[in-house]
Amino acid sequence: GRILDGTGNPWYAADVGIQGGRITKIKKEIDPRFARRVIDAHGLTVCPGFIDSHSHDDVYLLANPRCDEKILQGVTTNVIGNCGISVSPCPMSTRLR
Repeated sequence: GRILDGTGNPWYAADVGIQGGRITKIKKEIDPRFARRVIDAHGLTVCPGFIDSHSHDDVYLLANPRCDEKILQGVTTNVIGNCGISVSPCPMSTRLR
């Protein structure tokens, strides 16, 4: 796919290797025989997950904790409570995840 790495550099064509949910390799060509699963992203854009650094999704998170609509937009990290208050509970176990 077309790689946009977030650095501001132009996109480039490459393969992306993922292991354990993390990007482990970005190369011009990765041998598909070593992959458990291949997703053909030819003609598509591949980029890291986006961070929504200022949202007011506190109540939305209570209604839809999976955040399906955010994921469909490429948002993988959502910052809440940045205006000094938050209605969304945040247990210590998930606070620094």
